[in-house]
Amino acid sequence: MEKQWVLPEPLTPEDKQQVESLAGELKCPEIIAELLYRKNLKTVDQVTDFFHPQLSQQHDPFLFPDMEKAVQRILAAISGGEKITIYGDYDVDGTTATTLLYLGLKRVGADIDFYIPHRMIDGYGLAEQPGSDQGQRNLPDNQRGLRRECPGRDRSHQRHGHGNHYHRPPQSQGGTA
Repeated sequence: MEKQWVLPEPLTPEDKQQVESLAGELKCPEIIAELLYRKNLKTVDQVTDFFHPQLSQQHDPFLFPDMEKAVQRILAAISGGEKITIYGDYDVDGTTATTLLYLGLKRVGADIDFYIPHRMIDGYGLAEQPGSDQGQRNLPDNQRGLRRECPGRDRSHQRHGHGNHYHRPPQSQGGTA
């Protein structure tokens, strides 16, 4: 399969002037100002809000389908002393999400572990390895379950899967958190 680069449209003269102005106000190179501008961050206030987010500006996580069920299941696992394994991803946002989830669950007393698959050996999607021989029943999945099947509940091993990827899952996909 031949790949083709898709380049952004050139900036108009007005856009270039706004980028130059933004670069001057931010005291940054024009290329940085252009990248911010192309992300629709066109004022110093917008850039400041982007780099210094407030909790009040974030979306409600309970807007995700079945978030309440996932939270209740994880809380039950914590209170029941069940081992929880976070099924992470090998890219930078996946390892970051795994770390944040691990630290958060550890802080509230979870018996916690994580699994990050090897990109070349395990490939993409959920695999049977994590927890299969360690008795884990809860596998929060930071990313890897949405483009393929999210596990929902694997009855053969009595595991519960909890997906929390930030991308929108395909409409045709069934299952629960």
